[in-house]
Amino acid sequence: MIAIEAKMVGNDLSRDLGQIRGYFNAITSIKLGIITDGIRYFCHADTIEKNIMDERAFLSFSLEDLADGRFDEATVNGIRGLRKETFDPSEIAEKARDNLLLSRFTKLIGSWIEEPPEKLVRLFLESAGFEGKMVKRVIEETSPLVVQAFTSFLDRKMLERIGFAEREVFKIEKPQSAEPAADTTSSEEVVPDWAIPTESETLVFEYCGRRLAFLVKDEALFREIDNIKYAALKNTFVVYYKKRNQGRLFNFRALPNNQFEFVFPEVENVEPKIVTNKLSDIDQALGAIFMKRAQILK
Repeated sequence: MIAIEAKMVGNDLSRDLGQIRGYFNAITSIKLGIITDGIRYFCHADTIEKNIMDERAFLSFSLEDLADGRFDEATVNGIRGLRKETFDPSEIAEKARDNLLLSRFTKLIGSWIEEPPEKLVRLFLESAGFEGKMVKRVIEETSPLVVQAFTSFLDRKMLERIGFAEREVFKIEKPQSAEPAADTTSSEEVVPDWAIPTESETLVFEYCGRRLAFLVKDEALFREIDNIKYAALKNTFVVYYKKRNQGRLFNFRALPNNQFEFVFPEVENVEPKIVTNKLSDIDQALGAIFMKRAQILK
């Protein structure tokens, strides 16, 4: 059973936990307590003591943040777990505990990246086979290297995650020899990747995957989101579904004054060009073009 306490928009929800906690603790069949003002949602479970609602929410989110694309993967996965198809009351406490630990671990790693503690630096040195004495000077000189190792690892993982393999980062395009042109009747033009995605391009690409997870309603379409890829070309950034040309979703360029330009294919009910500084402005066009492409190329 789920208990939901609804308050007026703008209420200080932290002061209204008493009522939902009373329901939760009194009725043992309640496994999830949610308090909301219609915009903000705080989800509580009993991760510490059975049938006693935790003070701290294991999942919290705002619909305004979701609409603007300001949310992380942990939040998305938490919301997915609350869907009717995946929600399991018997596992909610365990999943809530995992979510709380994950949140704490993430913050901990973030603090390590900024300023690694001495114990962590010593662990790195020991694990790397350092044979000298770990005096204060060695620890101080090694700390920046630990920070660099963390950031380099995270940067590499981000590139791998968005489909930019490490071997492509250092790829150099060789000039083509003057030979007779090959048959170019293929429906899919081969275009080399020219550059590592910029920060804004990476932001746009990741937004597409997260946003489509909410825009599509069909489970089969939901699985097809994994087939969205990108091409960082010399003059533009292309996001596409399966095939670069036939499956193009849009071309993207970052303009001056923090403006984004999106050019969509000529498809019914899709605005061909959108210039904006708010990613959510492309939601309607993005959803329509993705569903169109998925129907054709699936």
